Amino acid sequence: MATNSNVKEERKAQILEAAMRVYKRSGLEQARVDDIAEEAGLAKGTLYLYFNSKDDIMLSVLDRMVGREMGELEELLAEERSAKVKLTKFVEYSMDQIENLKPALPVLVGFWGAMSYQGEVRAKIGSYYQSVLDLLTSIIQQGIDEHDFYRMDARSAAIALEASMEGTILLWASNPEMVDLRRQLKNTLQLILVGLEVR
Repeated sequence: MATNSNVKEERKAQILEAAMRVYKRSGLEQARVDDIAEEAGLAKGTLYLYFNSKDDIMLSVLDRMVGREMGELEELLAEERSAKVKLTKFVEYSMDQIENLKPALPVLVGFWGAMSYQGEVRAKIGSYYQSVLDLLTSIIQQGIDEHDFYRMDARSAAIALEASMEGTILLWASNPEMVDLRRQLKNTLQLILVGLEVR
């Protein structure tokens, strides 16, 4: 028998999935709470039992997208492996995630755009990037400590890798024919590794 807590979580997930469909069709700013409620098959008043506002729904969608990714990444990279293998796994995972999220790219780009005027969105995305950079920094520092990587500022190297990847993803999102995403991200990793590896 389902508990009230389980039912509530299932209903919230249903609303967030409906919100994603509406965001894909209409964009973040044009999406209305009425549209999300209708898409979820709920009365608008019922939706407010689960979320306080349109912004609350939007932030919850963002939480769901990035929270799942960080959990999976941390689990993937927790195993005992060399730093080089971990960085390779990180880039491969990122490529798979971006390709899986291709239908949601307009929503992701909408979140990036919302950072300029929505402090909460900027804080949430900033927190996500902080977590990614912390993870990459620890991997690169592992490589330095194990004398596989050149001794340098691990945080700077992490920023260089993440910035290169994000730039590539943005170019690909703007024109998929212009950039072969997998090949370019593999090349980016190779360039970073050549710069990091002890010779």
